[in-house]
Amino acid sequence: SPDGKLLATGSWDGYVRIWDVETGIMLKGIRAHDNVAPYSVQFSHNGLYVISGGLDQKLKLFEIDTGREIKEFVGHTNVVSSVRRHPDGKSILSSSWDGEAKLWDLSTGMQTRKITAHNARVQSIAVDNSGKFMVTGSDDNTAMLWDIESGELIRTFSGHRGTVSSVNLEPDGNYLITG
Repeated sequence: SPDGKLLATGSWDGYVRIWDVETGIMLKGIRAHDNVAPYSVQFSHNGLYVISGGLDQKLKLFEIDTGREIKEFVGHTNVVSSVRRHPDGKSILSSSWDGEAKLWDLSTGMQTRKITAHNARVQSIAVDNSGKFMVTGSDDNTAMLWDIESGELIRTFSGHRGTVSSVNLEPDGNYLITG
C-alpha cells in the first residue's frame, strides 16, 4: 500500500489477498476473478482500493474494506499481465498478452489511450512519476519507452536474449531497469 502497511497478492485460486506487513496476518480475501488467477495487483493512490488484472482479460477495482467490486474494465483480448496506477490518481495503466498497453479512467472505467506496443505479448508496464512516460517489456525481447499523451514510441531498448518480464523507471525518470 502507499503507506507500506499493507501487501496485496494475487494467486491461482482467483483471490486477491490483503496482508498486514508488520504481523503477516491476512486481513481480507477478495474473490477477484472467476476461476482464473489475478495476474497482477496494485493499490490505488489512497490505499482504499486494489486493482487486479487477470487471466480473464479484465481489470477489476475493489474496495479493500468491504471486498466489493467497484468497477470492471473490459477491452483487452488476452491476459492482463500488469497493472500500474498513474501518478495523477485518476487513471490506471495495463499491459496484456494481446500486445497492447492501455490507459483507463478510474471513475468511468473507459479506456482513454490504447497503444499497440509490441508484436508479441506485453509482460510488464511501468510509468514515471510525472505520468508523461511509460515503458513496456515484451516477449519480443525489448523494452519500449512511450509518450503516454501522444502514444508516440520514443525509444526501443534491445539487448535481452529472452522475454523482458519486468520493467521499472526510477522515480526521477533518469534510469530504466529491465529484467
